[in-house]
Amino acid sequence: EDLPGQIRQLQTYATAGETEHVRAQAHQIKGACAAVSGEALRALAAVLEAAGKAGDLATITARLPEVAAQFVVLQGALQAETPA
Repeated sequence: EDLPGQIRQLQTYATAGETEHVRAQAHQIKGACAAVSGEALRALAAVLEAAGKAGDLATITARLPEVAAQFVVLQGALQAETPA
């Protein structure tokens, strides 16, 4: 439920160039995705976490658009698993 807000916050930090905050937010997203078996988004969050730790804003900026796309995929998968 909280993942859309976490992703918006990640984007805000990335836009502001706050790589340490990107690291922390990506870490939270990584944990949330691991809890629901969202492996692709979890792996992407791990990349962003490492880039934030390294202060690598170029990687963060390059990979950030993938976050929203992977969230849509994860959301669809979770909805498909939910009985009607």
